[in-house]
Amino acid sequence: MFTEDELKQWFISLKLEESTKTVIEQIRTSEPLRRVGGGGRNVSGNYSSIKMGIGLVFDL
Repeated sequence: MFTEDELKQWFISLKLEESTKTVIEQIRTSEPLRRVGGGGRNVSGNYSSIKMGIGLVFDL
C-alpha cells in the first residue's frame, strides 16, 4: 500500500484528474461494503490483518 507521499507521486505520474483522485482516496479510506454470508457449503470466518489494521471477513 502506498504512503500518502507515494500516492501523490503516483497521481502526478498518471496525470489523474481531481475527481479521479477523490474517488481513489474515498475507496482507500472507506470500510468494505460487502458482507459475506455463509451458504450451506461455505465456510466463513474472520482474519485479523496486521497490515491493514482491521479484521476482515472471509467466505470460502
